[in-house]
Amino acid sequence: MTEPCLLPVGQAARAIADRRLTARALVESCLARIARLDPVIGAWAAVDADRARAAADRADAEIAAGRS
Repeated sequence: MTEPCLLPVGQAARAIADRRLTARALVESCLARIARLDPVIGAWAAVDADRARAAADRADAEIAAGRS
């Protein structure tokens, strides 16, 4: 699989629904890209990594429980 943060949103959603990708892995990939590129491009005023990770973990738990 390509780097998760580079997937089109529909493809990422299908991969998460099919359990080929976790929401947490997608968030970590996005956060890594932001950390790598934002010092150069300055696109983000603020990044709440902890909140993004918590939301991803909740989504993964919902999917694991059969509630997508």
